[in-house]
Amino acid sequence: MGDVPAMAAAERADLADLLESLTPERWESPSLCAERIVEEYRTHLRPRGITAAFGGRIGLTGLRFVATDLDWSHGEGQEVYGPGEALLVAVAGRASALGDLSGDGVDELARRVRG
Repeated sequence: MGDVPAMAAAERADLADLLESLTPERWESPSLCAERIVEEYRTHLRPRGITAAFGGRIGLTGLRFVATDLDWSHGEGQEVYGPGEALLVAVAGRASALGDLSGDGVDELARRVRG
């Protein structure tokens, strides 16, 4: 069904292409987050693959991630199910994807993401 690291790399490449096309005026334009401009998010967009996301921001020990739309899983422990993209976003420490996940490990993952 696909190779998650390759898919993540492709998404980052597309984003890099978009960012390269921005004019100086666009970098200074408001973002969708209150009181932030687009330029302020540049540091969050360093090239990283799924290996960097896994274990980078939150501890993943004791959790098993299972993609429901891909032939992919990772880890051992309480299970967390969801679309591959939602899993990637959650393990990168973003709470916005937690609502798309299920399984007996979601509460623990949420605790770790929210710190």
